[in-house]
Amino acid sequence: MSGKNDQVIKDIKIEARIPLDGHTLELRNLAAAEAGQAVRAMKAEEKDRAKRARKAIAEKDALLAKLEETVLTGSEMGMVSGFERWDYQRFEVDTVRRDTGEVVNVRPMSADERREWKEPELPMDLDVSEPANGLKVVLSGANKRKAAKKSDETEVH
Repeated sequence: MSGKNDQVIKDIKIEARIPLDGHTLELRNLAAAEAGQAVRAMKAEEKDRAKRARKAIAEKDALLAKLEETVLTGSEMGMVSGFERWDYQRFEVDTVRRDTGEVVNVRPMSADERREWKEPELPMDLDVSEPANGLKVVLSGANKRKAAKKSDETEVH
């Protein structure tokens, strides 16, 4: 829109919207689809890289904590020989180190472990009528009944 008094000083190029024909519009649409696909792939790759980085950092962090504890305590965790000892008075199982005799864990007995328990039996040929060294032999439970049947001379409590 120029008027009579408008004077052109110099010609310049300016950016403005230009209507596109059908073919050019189709080419731009294909280019946009390819660019969108590339962006999504790059974002997924970036997310994967970040996930791998977080995992690597967590692993190094765990190693650092383990090494710090080793330096602090002057020892580290490792496998040692041990055994389980059943305590039927407390109905617990002690886990014991063979090298030091230290009880490292105590847990309640399972129902299966309790079912396995049987009261210890005395041998049937044990002569309890004359205790050695003047000690009194006291029997209980199933052994008490067996000994009572075997000998009327045994003092049973």
